[in-house]
Amino acid sequence: MLRFRSTFCLLVFAVTALAQPQWRLFEDTLQLGRHSFQALAIRPTQVLVMGGFTRAVGGKIGQPARECEIIDIEQRRVFPAAPMNVGRAEFVALPTPDSNVVAISGVSGYVSTEGGSGTLTPTVEFYERTLNRWRVLGNLIVARRQHTAIWLDDHRILIVGGRLEDLSSTASAEIFDILTGVSQPAPPYPYSMTDLVSARTRTGRILVWGGRQGGPNSFRTNEIYEYTPTGWRLYQTMPEVSRSPSVIALVDGRVLFCGGSPQESPNSIFPRRYLYRA
Repeated sequence: MLRFRSTFCLLVFAVTALAQPQWRLFEDTLQLGRHSFQALAIRPTQVLVMGGFTRAVGGKIGQPARECEIIDIEQRRVFPAAPMNVGRAEFVALPTPDSNVVAISGVSGYVSTEGGSGTLTPTVEFYERTLNRWRVLGNLIVARRQHTAIWLDDHRILIVGGRLEDLSSTASAEIFDILTGVSQPAPPYPYSMTDLVSARTRTGRILVWGGRQGGPNSFRTNEIYEYTPTGWRLYQTMPEVSRSPSVIALVDGRVLFCGGSPQESPNSIFPRRYLYRA
């Protein structure tokens, strides 16, 4: 099943036998303030923070960053890491089985207005944690932001939907091979969508859902689709619609999702949590 989560917190959760659980502020800070970034564990006690908007004066505004940092939970310190070759925000980062990282597409040019356009990068980069370096693997067929991506196997990644440079949404999908650096077209998603999510069930099904078709209060659907090499199959429906929910795959194979927004004007946050078994 999936569990959905949307935030990364720089707080330490302290538990004692006599006291109630408490949050306390992490002792160090990121060197670069950022939003719309990615963060993934690269070691049991280390988290790699990548990209995102900097010099922001509002939501979805700013300069996409190349800079990366490592949060060391054991030392409670933040250290600089090698920068990406291309600055990016609103991108996808996936962990590899050996705790390296793949960063996929995103917006790379300065965005000057709320929700405005910016140059997109088609590049896919690979972070080697033992060498602390990034290298470009290749390019997507379609550069995109606000997309979703998920592993099909140990070397192929399915990339679905997102927003194009002219701010239109896309239903296009493709499969990028990290061994060859080549991307191949895949069957398009049933809807043009941005801010959608994906997960793998314990039986190996690849599911994609959520998102919205355009700007605030634009079309969104409660349908969950299963990817197959020949096309998309309606898998089931959610009780409600949600854009940008958080998703976490649980160790028992279930999927938890929560949060997201059913609408933006007036602003509304999805309050409920759902578990899926498959």
